[in-house]
Amino acid sequence: LSFLLRYWKRAKEPKALEMVEKTLTEIAKGGIYDHIGAGFHRYSTDPKWFLPHFEKMLYDQAIISRAYLEAYQATGKKEYARTVSEIFEYVLRDMMHPEGGFYSAEDADSSSPENPKEKREGAFYAWSEKEILKILSKIEAEVFDYYFGVEAQGNVSADSSGDFKGKNILHIAHTLEETAQAFGKSSQEIEKIISGAKIKLLLSRSQRPRPHLDDKILLDWNGLMISSLAFASRVLNEPRYCKAAEKSAQFILKNLVRKDGRLLHRFREAEAAIEGMINDYAFFICGLIDLYEATFNPEYLLQAKNLTRQMLKLFWDETNGGFFFTGEDAEQLVVRQKEFYDGAIPSGNSIAALDLIRLARLTMDKEFEKKADTLLEVFSRQIVQAPFGYCQMLIALDFVLGPAKEIVIAGSRVSETIALMISSVYERFIPNKVVAFRPADGKQLETLTGLMPFIKELTALEGRITVYVCENYICKLPAVNIEKVKEILAQ
Repeated sequence: LSFLLRYWKRAKEPKALEMVEKTLTEIAKGGIYDHIGAGFHRYSTDPKWFLPHFEKMLYDQAIISRAYLEAYQATGKKEYARTVSEIFEYVLRDMMHPEGGFYSAEDADSSSPENPKEKREGAFYAWSEKEILKILSKIEAEVFDYYFGVEAQGNVSADSSGDFKGKNILHIAHTLEETAQAFGKSSQEIEKIISGAKIKLLLSRSQRPRPHLDDKILLDWNGLMISSLAFASRVLNEPRYCKAAEKSAQFILKNLVRKDGRLLHRFREAEAAIEGMINDYAFFICGLIDLYEATFNPEYLLQAKNLTRQMLKLFWDETNGGFFFTGEDAEQLVVRQKEFYDGAIPSGNSIAALDLIRLARLTMDKEFEKKADTLLEVFSRQIVQAPFGYCQMLIALDFVLGPAKEIVIAGSRVSETIALMISSVYERFIPNKVVAFRPADGKQLETLTGLMPFIKELTALEGRITVYVCENYICKLPAVNIEKVKEILAQ
């Protein structure tokens, strides 16, 4: 979906955007989405996204929220932003370690509320009509049941296992407008009734036996979530998401980095173990880059650059190019494999390609740029043969082909207009860009210009927040007001 958005922008092909919107709209309506507690289940077993496998994976929440955020930028439709907010409410409520870091998954099965000794698929999520009527008032239940397709005998027809006998999987069966018309109320009244009903049902559901929580904290999946939260904090202007991303990054830097600087893969019950693989490095570096762009704290960019150098040393194939899955310091195998297929999660090579080109744009490091080019060349034959299997690598290719932008915001962090300038940069879909901040003065300026030499001369004009939009470090005339920034970005 993220690739299709880029293709839509590059080729000006409306069908690509239509495909993205159709999918995002339908999955948010379907049973694959948890309409009470939010978050997406792992996959659907039918063509209409109705009957899911009820497991919830951290990486799914991270990847799909990014697609919704980009669709929101591309279209301005608030329902996409609302879905992202709901996903993150679930993640921060149910999937976050108290000290930072995110758990891996919640199981599909749980004990039946009627028979605690019996475990069933989706038992935590399905409802009978009678259960709903006990919790809600009569009018609330009628509106809720109509909107979410609840039936007296249950709404799951394809139930070979019998797990859902008499039960309902919630899905949006009728729109707000259709529900309003059916009950002679306004859409606003219906929305209020449904919101109130969902709160009551969430409270009731919290008393049920919960699915097992896989409380491992895996570095690669956490990198994806940090990336999405950091990006969302800018797109939705929500500081809580940035704080959660920072807290998790700090947790990882404290608990999943060996004394020699080597990243580790897994943390559980105060123990970190397993030497990090290419996915761990690539995904966490991606999160750190997004965290830099969300905070403009140069420490995150410095960490990303240092870890990228370590990643190249440990995983790069000096003979044929590309990244091996395991490091040169890992147990010696007969064959060191390379993974580059973008499946349920993207490959480490694909994310690493994007990391390299983004860091090259930010730091002017030519070695990173050459490595990104080599990566694309190494896997080009496979991509041409089956491009649908390499959508994340194609996202990196799209960035490399450009045109890519370097956007620099110069001035004082305490200025009242800086938030407005940042919002103007993130309100539209400009995927192939890097964003940097150039402070007016201070110790941080020396650190930053050492990291990003091209920002040194991009100063604030007359003490005002100034935005530079550049391409290959050639900048348009600087802008000091919101309207001019928006005009430049619209081009």
